Amino acid sequence: MRLKNQVVIITGASRGLGRATALLFGKEGAHIIAASRSSSEIEQIAQQIRDAGGSAQAIPADITDPIQVLNLFQRVDEYYGKIDILINNAGIGLFGPVEELTDEALEQMLAVNVKGTVYCSQAAFKRMKQARSGQIINILSTASKVGRANESGYTASKWAQAGFTESLKAEAKPFGIRVTSFCPGGMNTAFWQTPDNQAHQQQAENFMNPYSIAELLLQIATVPAAINIDDIVIKRM
Repeated sequence: MRLKNQVVIITGASRGLGRATALLFGKEGAHIIAASRSSSEIEQIAQQIRDAGGSAQAIPADITDPIQVLNLFQRVDEYYGKIDILINNAGIGLFGPVEELTDEALEQMLAVNVKGTVYCSQAAFKRMKQARSGQIINILSTASKVGRANESGYTASKWAQAGFTESLKAEAKPFGIRVTSFCPGGMNTAFWQTPDNQAHQQQAENFMNPYSIAELLLQIATVPAAINIDDIVIKRM
């Protein structure tokens, strides 16, 4: 097992890439902490991992709330006393013409995509710094590389998330902490199943399989400690 006894926190673990990653990493021997606002869904995932002989805990948490993030990491301390890998996967995208971008939509995307990543990374970094080891993988998007029509607010949040990640890499390196910017294109997940994303829903069947993308995450998580994959962009053919 390639991740035997590694403690892995995955945010947004209730569905899509988060779910696929939790299930795959669980099979590889990791102790999975599945975090999401959807308590029933992450408990189902944790139970599925345990039924297959793995180790998993479901911890409901709204990552936009720093108090809930603090509680999440304190519970991980109680369960395992360490954290080896944090995957900041939780994200939200609301799309449409720039002149129709509302304050509410913008605040929602900045809160989840940017603040949530910052809060969780801060908590993980504090612990990894003491251990002088660890890995943080921030799930960005190809939208963190290029702007597209009707994605102005989402792109703004992803560029901010990418900028934070770049600074985090610089701070983390002296302490042996690896940080990766992981930038996948569109995946066929429930991410698109909202009224705001109807245009993308029609294309989603041709998007990438999240389980294939989870395999790439596993490869990044299992490279030797002396190697860091700094930035990776994944696009469909």
